[in-house]
Amino acid sequence: MVMLGVDLGLARTGLAVCDAEEILATPLPQLDCKGQKLPRIAERIAQVAKERDAAQIVLGNPKALDGGTSPMSQRCAAFAKMLAEASALPVVLRDERFSSRMAEGLLRDAQVFGAQRKSVSDSAAATVILQEHISSMNN
Repeated sequence: MVMLGVDLGLARTGLAVCDAEEILATPLPQLDCKGQKLPRIAERIAQVAKERDAAQIVLGNPKALDGGTSPMSQRCAAFAKMLAEASALPVVLRDERFSSRMAEGLLRDAQVFGAQRKSVSDSAAATVILQEHISSMNN
């Protein structure tokens, strides 16, 4: 099934999609969300999910280092409900505590720096989140 990965941010939201065979997650252009309310962001993501024929959305959940809730994870839990309503799709929360750090490492290894890195870093994190979700399903 096609799934859409989401890394919700305060200024930018990263997106990724996987193939129907659930093998590979691929980054999509990230959304500029600065100054937008969560319901509007949910609508925009729902539109991307529809365009990509996604059957499920995997939303990164930034838990605290001890595995508990954080202010951002509480925001993501509320956003997951909005996103499920806007898209009419199931939304799975996926622990993403180290996804941004892993994405930064991948971008550094690929020698992506400066403005180019900023323009793809959130979608790289969404790709990590979605790929980890795919891997956990297949193990």
